[in-house]
Amino acid sequence: MKNLNKRTKVILATVSVVIVVVMAIAAFIQVGGGKLFGCTNCPIYTISPSNPTIHIGKTIGLSVTNSNFVCRWNSSNPTVISLVNYVNPVGAVTVKGNAAGNATITAVCFIPAPIISNTYTYTTGVTVIP
Repeated sequence: MKNLNKRTKVILATVSVVIVVVMAIAAFIQVGGGKLFGCTNCPIYTISPSNPTIHIGKTIGLSVTNSNFVCRWNSSNPTVISLVNYVNPVGAVTVKGNAAGNATITAVCFIPAPIISNTYTYTTGVTVIP
């Protein structure tokens, strides 16, 4: 770098900054931030199955439709719906109907290391019938 003139150093520094910015934007879009840039084909993930109905004493598996995510799961009403054999965090969970009623299951998801990503929250309602 000592033998380069000032103009060449400025050009190299500018190119380096542009490369870093382009790579940062690409990584941001990869982890789901693309919607901020007007991405019209960005995938939308949900909990599957959506809004299921189960009987008291029965179980059902729920998962987020992006298999790259791991999630922290929660029931809004564990008296009605509880998480079965749940170890935090996982991409899917089994829930059990304990009593008639409704509960919301929430999954707060992220892409595990080495990429540090934003978190994404998904919900679905579960109805338990006798």
